[in-house]
Amino acid sequence: MMKTLLSLLLFVFLLQSCKQENLNVNTFSSLSDTLVIKTSKQPGSGLFQWGTGMLHFSDSINLPYKPLLPKDLADIKYAQKLVDFQSENKKSVDIILGLKNGEKVFVVDENFNKNFTDDSLRIYKKIDWYSKEDFIKCVFEISDENRIIKDFSWLKVGEIQGNFLCGRNEHLIANFNIDDIEYKIGLISTRSGDFTYGMFTEAAMLSNGKKVKDTLLSKEIIALDEFFKLNNSYYRFAEISKLGDKVTLIKEHDFESKVGTQLGMLAPEFEAVSISGETVNSKVLHDKVIVVANACGCGGDKISTQAISNLKAAFGNEVHVIGLDSKIDKNQEGLFVDVEEVFNKDIYEKYRKQYCSRTCYVIDKDNRIVDKFEVGDWKLNLPKTLGKLADI
Repeated sequence: MMKTLLSLLLFVFLLQSCKQENLNVNTFSSLSDTLVIKTSKQPGSGLFQWGTGMLHFSDSINLPYKPLLPKDLADIKYAQKLVDFQSENKKSVDIILGLKNGEKVFVVDENFNKNFTDDSLRIYKKIDWYSKEDFIKCVFEISDENRIIKDFSWLKVGEIQGNFLCGRNEHLIANFNIDDIEYKIGLISTRSGDFTYGMFTEAAMLSNGKKVKDTLLSKEIIALDEFFKLNNSYYRFAEISKLGDKVTLIKEHDFESKVGTQLGMLAPEFEAVSISGETVNSKVLHDKVIVVANACGCGGDKISTQAISNLKAAFGNEVHVIGLDSKIDKNQEGLFVDVEEVFNKDIYEKYRKQYCSRTCYVIDKDNRIVDKFEVGDWKLNLPKTLGKLADI
């Protein structure tokens, strides 16, 4: 009887300890300088934009094992989607493409068991970017801290212009509170090619205890080493774990002096050479508001290039407009900088950071970033921003 009672008391104690531990998860004090927040995976991209890449199939079996294949498929081709580009363990989620009764179909090894006969057979069709029903949940092995573990994610698969597109389609949610104020952060990796997190992660505040967002503006999305404002304090987005299950925020006590392209930061000074050979130095341009506008004409997007020209025509007397792109037509009117020129590496790394960008930065006379938006949306944003600056 005594042993039974002791066992019961031990069980109750352990149960209460687990409950208390769960209550303390993601609960913090404003006195803490470092917050390590647990996240949860969600299917789809949430409020973020999502992209994918092409998957290439081979007629021969390059798989390191002999798979079990459906008997009613013909003309089978094989592809592997790597789990982790950086790992020496080249684990993958494997996919086959074939014909069934003359119709093109594909199968994902969803269970990571080298067996395609127990997985769903899906019709190969045009990708639907916005559908919430076409997620393919898959299990895989991945290395984490010198050990191999089982993990999971979702894929989105489909066709565009004859190409087989396949990408991870998930985002992360972190619910936490500081001094009883509840916050919700969303995160996504812009690299959908594998299943890891790191420098390509974007994050945004989805709820701050008062307002819950249903859309995200580009100015509201931050990258690693940028900052969240939580309860009147700034926290640097310092780290995300490889698997995305933990996010580290570190309190910053001097945000006003930080240099970067996040809203509210001091803008990075730059020097560049325009396509006409003119040297452009931001330090002598602070007599007016500066607009640094990216276009992607190099990728065939003439609309973004035209948007910069229209912006210049509308506000050229009030602001300095500097267009950034690569492979720019030398006859292009206005102040344009070709970011592929060696001398222009500085402005590229500070205001573009990728081959194709359409982000527009507005810098006030005090050299602070006061707005950030897609260049095609300048009519909706720039007049309001300039109006606010004029009222100050």
